[in-house]
Amino acid sequence: MALYIAILDDNPAERKQFERLLSREASARTSSGEVIYIDSYGNEESLSSIVLKYDLIFIDISDSKRDGTMIAADFRNKGFTAPIVLCSDMIKYEMEYGKNPTFIVKQKPLWQRDFAEYIDLASKEKADKPLRIEFRNEVDAIYLTQDEILYARQHDGYMNITLTEGRKFQYLGDLFSLENLLMSFDPIFLEISKSTVLNMQYVVSHSINAFKMSDGAVLRYNIIQKPVITRYWKQYLDFKLARKNEEN
Repeated sequence: MALYIAILDDNPAERKQFERLLSREASARTSSGEVIYIDSYGNEESLSSIVLKYDLIFIDISDSKRDGTMIAADFRNKGFTAPIVLCSDMIKYEMEYGKNPTFIVKQKPLWQRDFAEYIDLASKEKADKPLRIEFRNEVDAIYLTQDEILYARQHDGYMNITLTEGRKFQYLGDLFSLENLLMSFDPIFLEISKSTVLNMQYVVSHSINAFKMSDGAVLRYNIIQKPVITRYWKQYLDFKLARKNEEN
């Protein structure tokens, strides 16, 4: 398993110490097949737009109007659910804000054994939660589970992805590159034309040459492709039934 860790610390010397200790722990785990990637940031702005990439974040911001608790709360509001460790030798977070079960508070200094404990926790949580894949365009990145994607249709150099809760995202790339990303998920995505792929979980009905989606969209395909598309649709229904039987 690959684990992505972010260090957010506005003190360069402390940041380097974090990097050294985390690198030692990463090296110690290499033989067991664990791969750990470590990125460092000196301010909130540089991390905020890509925060959902990470599986574990250490925060020590003390030289700013916004302390670690405020920043961590914003990350939670962005949908970041992985462990956040608030660590400082200057701010007594629990004295100032009380105990918050959504964060871990640890007074500095931190030792290598402390990092081992938090990495174990992050690894377990990552293994227990749905896979998220990064989708990008020129200015934005979004991290999606398979259950958030309804369908995608190509327009010019983008794939316009329709998401749950009425959301949209423009992925920079063609259908081929999008499908390469979708291959990491379960076999629930079906290409019905050279410009359209859909998530079969959200099909409401299937007619002669069209699928009706849960948001009301009707996605049509060439009747010539019906035998192939019908075969894959049946395979999905069999896959769905088998999974249901496993759960029961």
